[in-house]
Amino acid sequence: MESWTIGEGTLSENSARIGYHLLCLSTEELPEACDCAKTVKLSYGYYSTAEARTNTGGQGCIFPQDASVETQDWAVAFVTRENVNDLSDVRILGAGSAIARSTCKGGVPLNIITDILKIGAGVTETIISVKTGQIDGLADQIRRIADDLDSMLLRYNDVKECASALISKPLCQGTANITLRPNDPVSCFVMSGSSMGISGRRCWHSTARINSSFHLTGVLTGGSPSPSAPHCCTDYMANWIWGSLDGSQQNRMSAVSSHLALNNPGGWGTINGAPNTGGVAQVYTEIGYAIGVPLPPAQRCQKEIPLLLNPQ
Repeated sequence: MESWTIGEGTLSENSARIGYHLLCLSTEELPEACDCAKTVKLSYGYYSTAEARTNTGGQGCIFPQDASVETQDWAVAFVTRENVNDLSDVRILGAGSAIARSTCKGGVPLNIITDILKIGAGVTETIISVKTGQIDGLADQIRRIADDLDSMLLRYNDVKECASALISKPLCQGTANITLRPNDPVSCFVMSGSSMGISGRRCWHSTARINSSFHLTGVLTGGSPSPSAPHCCTDYMANWIWGSLDGSQQNRMSAVSSHLALNNPGGWGTINGAPNTGGVAQVYTEIGYAIGVPLPPAQRCQKEIPLLLNPQ
């Protein structure tokens, strides 16, 4: 899990990442026996509460007074292939923005809202951080990502006068199937950013609050995609990352556990490397992984390895 700040403003960006790499090596770059595809079943979600509250007045306040507050929280879920040397492969899964504003007796415009182009720039920088090659035409790439985001961004706005503006919504959530091919690593992200501003004059009280939580989890389906591709046979595997600043830890753990239960290979044999008695996935760590129980004998991974015997 990574966190950093871009620019000199109040923009704060954070990202969570899980990745998959089906490695197949030989004297060839991609052996013919490894030319296959597997499926990663992904679940993601980002949940936000953004509040802006103002009031003015008080004992002895006789001169003009005002107050204003703005808060914004945004989130994007996306997938990228690390070996593609441009952004044409990027798949935006979901995106949303929550903006809460409150003013009292006028107030001062704060202008702290992050526009779609800046969100696109932040997403692009995160994507470039996992790409293995040089990305050319960066300005055009940012614009394309921003256009994709703009077409699907869920926009939530609440404006109040001398009261509390409150938004409590999932900014992005859903499931997706990701195709995984040998020697073609894939990274999956949930990324978010927030900003807030407060101002007032004389007798005033302004409050800005943002609390959020998220989860990101995937299940790599086990077995072999076809009888002719034994090199691509794997056990079932799952990994996850979640976090909460809004007291919903149990909800996030349940979201991950439910996804693992829905894509159950017959049970999960280990959780974070420890034996899992009963096979039921009970997620209890913010970052972790699980390995499925052995598949039925007919589906288990087997590969004949020829032995070259030296008569000497």
